[in-house]
Amino acid sequence: PVVHVGGGYETEGSFDNSFRHAITKMSSLHFVSTHKNAARVIQMGENPQNVHLVGSAGLDNFRRNDLASRDELEDLFGKKFNYPLILVTLHPTTIGNIDSKTECQSLLSAMDQLEATYVITLPNNDPGSQILRKMQRDFARSHVNSVVITALGERKYLGLLKLVDSIIGNSSSAIIEAP
Repeated sequence: PVVHVGGGYETEGSFDNSFRHAITKMSSLHFVSTHKNAARVIQMGENPQNVHLVGSAGLDNFRRNDLASRDELEDLFGKKFNYPLILVTLHPTTIGNIDSKTECQSLLSAMDQLEATYVITLPNNDPGSQILRKMQRDFARSHVNSVVITALGERKYLGLLKLVDSIIGNSSSAIIEAP
């Protein structure tokens, strides 16, 4: 059997929905995170007997005792974190009429208004990501309180999530892992 973990989510403005729903249709067992997601999977024609509400499985990773510490992360970035510490992740919009460049400029302008330490994780490889990466790197180069990284990996990312005061952008981790 093919098992799908995390089906039933809706991602507005992204073609992720098409991929996720295709995986749902190819799967025979469904482990979903919420009642709403279960209803969505069943509405897509899946057998309710094969849809199991299990919560967000990734949250168990916060119980790990090897998550990156503040000192380790400050060493990685070569700077001390001053608070507020804000994690920034903005992915390009892949469906719809939203201009990702304009969206990114609005985000960076807002960041320019608040004195904080910004840890910017660069966007995924969706179409339009190159211009966002350039804009975000340029911002970090011109703001001493900002750092940019392509990816942190699970251990460092979850360690950082435990430290930040806020998350801005459009990453699903702000909805799933952060709360």
